[in-house]
Amino acid sequence: MRVISLVLRTAKLFATVRFYRALGVPLMEIPAVDPEAGVHYEGTSDGIQWAVHAAPEGDTPDRLLGGALVPGFAVPDLTAALSLVREAGGLIVVAPSAGSDGHARAVVLDPEGRALELLEL
Repeated sequence: MRVISLVLRTAKLFATVRFYRALGVPLMEIPAVDPEAGVHYEGTSDGIQWAVHAAPEGDTPDRLLGGALVPGFAVPDLTAALSLVREAGGLIVVAPSAGSDGHARAVVLDPEGRALELLEL
């Protein structure tokens, strides 16, 4: 089994798109086929199809509670990635540190509070 797509629903469409673009996801605006649906954004990065759709305000699960999903992403330079996260409106919630495998890692939140682990490889 392998991950082939990630679909994000967000009440903060433009902030979320800006955040993931800053991390290198090439999201492009896709015109709406149904005018009521509005535009959404799609892109492919490392073989994973991304989509970001507008949605009503909701509750993002706390990263430490049941129901939460914390995907991990490899980055070539953790310090540079964390700088991009801050510039794009993200929040660093676990400061960089070396994991048991010796690789530096940090946990960040996107503009809507979804947690991501960034791992320097």
